[in-house]
Amino acid sequence: MNNAGFALRVSLDGKEKYGRNIVYASANVTANADGVVASANGHFAHKVTLYSPALDRTGEVADFLVSDSAGWDAPGHVEAEAGGDFYGLDQHRDRFVRLSATAKVVRIYPITREPGDGGGQMESMRVCEKVETFVHVHAIHAISFRSTAPR
Repeated sequence: MNNAGFALRVSLDGKEKYGRNIVYASANVTANADGVVASANGHFAHKVTLYSPALDRTGEVADFLVSDSAGWDAPGHVEAEAGGDFYGLDQHRDRFVRLSATAKVVRIYPITREPGDGGGQMESMRVCEKVETFVHVHAIHAISFRSTAPR
């Protein structure tokens, strides 16, 4: 995976490798247990793009804020979780966007920046559905699913 838009799929034992061009400006790529792949694509794309296990594009959610004043790097990250859904970081709107493997928005989780003075923008994140917690990286910080009000 790189910013030119290429993903490499490698089997767990490292013997099988498959690569393919994907949408440009990739911040990261992840896959769920079913092999559905998602990429976080910033710049003009500003979307999470979904792919089949063969890396064919199957859908996208393009509701991540980018602009000259906010920046052109959203979504900043995407994570797959055990339940099969994906979570995109919309760091300029201070929220996590949960989307299905079929590119449907399931839920939006608002988050509070810390510090609240405009600093504290998240750069990356992890999700644990089992304990309903987001872990984001600016300073390591865990947020319970229950501490966010659904929109």
